Amino acid sequence: MARPWTRTRHDVDHGEVAVIFHRRKSMRLAANQFTFTLPAWIDDLLADVPEVIPTREERMQLVHRLADRNWREGNGGPFAALVAESATGRIVSVGVNVVLTSGVSSGHAEVTALGTAQKAV
Repeated sequence: MARPWTRTRHDVDHGEVAVIFHRRKSMRLAANQFTFTLPAWIDDLLADVPEVIPTREERMQLVHRLADRNWREGNGGPFAALVAESATGRIVSVGVNVVLTSGVSSGHAEVTALGTAQKAV
């Protein structure tokens, strides 16, 4: 365990040695966590969307709707993503860019979609 004090020896006049104790400054993190929250309007937008969207084209239409709404709402850029089961087309999660609302530069759509998918499964 590190000591909270460090000792420094200094030579002074006439061969004397002065011992000076300095308080070590401990590192303190300014933040130790962050979270992303998807905007509330997503629930409204998804209310009429089926749980299973069978084709890639239809899934991309949903992504485009999410992206368009996202920038209009001012949450971040016009970016959206979704995670779907490849065999069934079941939507596992969606995500949008939340950089502006979260203040975290990694709040990209694909990151939020993957993060919420991990929580869902």
